[in-house]
Amino acid sequence: MKYLSSIGLSAKDETVLKSLIDLLGARTSEEWIYRDDVMVDALLLDFDNSEAVAAWNTKPESVRRNTIAYSSEIPGISFARRLAKPLRAADLIAVLKDIEENPGKADKAPASSTPPPSTQAPSEISTLAECVARHSEGLLRLTFGDREVVLDRQRRCFSTSESGESLAALLAHPFQEFQVTRGADVNLPPDGSIKWLDQKALLWLVGQSGSHGRLIDGLEQGGLFRITRWPGFGLVRPSQTVLTLCSMLTRKNAMSIEEIRSVSGVPEFDIIAFINAASLTGILVAQSGDAAKPDKPAAKPELPTERKGLFAKIRSRLANTRA
Repeated sequence: MKYLSSIGLSAKDETVLKSLIDLLGARTSEEWIYRDDVMVDALLLDFDNSEAVAAWNTKPESVRRNTIAYSSEIPGISFARRLAKPLRAADLIAVLKDIEENPGKADKAPASSTPPPSTQAPSEISTLAECVARHSEGLLRLTFGDREVVLDRQRRCFSTSESGESLAALLAHPFQEFQVTRGADVNLPPDGSIKWLDQKALLWLVGQSGSHGRLIDGLEQGGLFRITRWPGFGLVRPSQTVLTLCSMLTRKNAMSIEEIRSVSGVPEFDIIAFINAASLTGILVAQSGDAAKPDKPAAKPELPTERKGLFAKIRSRLANTRA
């Protein structure tokens, strides 16, 4: 018996997947069961879902083994196994049979997963969000295979051939898989051949996709946070989670990560991504966790009897009569 699970599927795709698993019967050598609560033998990842890719990247290798990339286009990272959208029974059977016969077949690493020594990022930087936060001046190029993003912090703009969800998925890859080039080492073609966009759109996506559950330097895990205004989302339509956090953190009183999680039900992983994105785009106000919260306003003095409503006057007179 073997187990299959998934990350990031839409409700429709998950229903179809479970139905196909139930109908496999004798078409596979092993009996396959869809489960979420055990160590699985195969994991179907919706690669078009940037939040799912980010969550998948944080999981240990033992969980990520035998991942099947499920996408509408060829993923930017090379997977040993892939299913094209929409789900088809024959394709699913073929990939599950391959896992049965070759359970140890590993995914191939991207061609550029190990940057050359001259461009290797400092070891203390562990996330893309941290890398961008520290690079506050000049040019920064992030290369992943044949895909790249160039950020010009001085001119406050960026350039890339990626767009929308594709860019978000690219930025969700682990920082160690990027080749990073800085400053004078970044060679650019003539200015007229590059389309530059406002950097805030990229900075927001870097925080949302490239944080991997870690706050950037200077932000305290126990700190209090709020935002001065709603962000301009730019390239990607905001999720309901992001809209919820925007609504909560535009209030006057700053909140801790634990308070945000308790009130909203949003996982800490997503809260940290939001806080980093807000910090990178300059709309975050952060306070030390030791900072005193605003005192509650003093209680209003009770109004004299003559200014109370009709029922209050009646109650007052009845009380005097009984006395």
